[in-house]
Amino acid sequence: MSMRNRNIKYYPFIGGIIIFISLFIPAAYFEFEFGFMYVHVYIWMWGLIYIESSEGPSSTVFSQDAFFLISSLVCSGLIVFSAMKLIITAQHADDPNADLHKLKNTWRNMSLISIIIPFVWIGITGAWFYGFWNFFSPGLGLFGTIIGGIIALIGSQMRETSYYPQQQQLPQAQPIPQVIAQNIKYCSKCGQQLEHSAKFCRACGSQQ
Repeated sequence: MSMRNRNIKYYPFIGGIIIFISLFIPAAYFEFEFGFMYVHVYIWMWGLIYIESSEGPSSTVFSQDAFFLISSLVCSGLIVFSAMKLIITAQHADDPNADLHKLKNTWRNMSLISIIIPFVWIGITGAWFYGFWNFFSPGLGLFGTIIGGIIALIGSQMRETSYYPQQQQLPQAQPIPQVIAQNIKYCSKCGQQLEHSAKFCRACGSQQ
């Protein structure tokens, strides 16, 4: 016996949530500390830059480079789209009229976008600032997007149905045929089962 796998919807849903949250976590960071001097720089995938330094007040700005800013916004937009698509379509998996095969294709495509885009953004940052990754380290914003995409991708590859062993029905007790029941009697003294024609009980010897 088989029925629709209800657990399949949790993979794209959780993956989409992780992808969306990752956009609010820095995708790259640079931290330098020497004695009382320090410089911390955090960059989000959508072009926001936060700078904290011992030499002055901290500042939050968007990148002034048009190429980097526009490219980052496009990458972020694609990630938001894929995350929302995963979260929304995951809710349709419980609908018995929904085409689960079509939903799984959507999950696969959206998860691949979420996995590929971070690598595209890495290439964009390298083109924006030569040697960028020699100074900066990838942040959780990048890893989270990839991990969320992998989780959703697992859901797109799961079986659509779950199989359960069919329960075997125990045979019902058959009634004693009436002919056999008529040929059986019981001892009036000890209750021993006897043949209908028996004159004495073979257990207690009493006359019937």
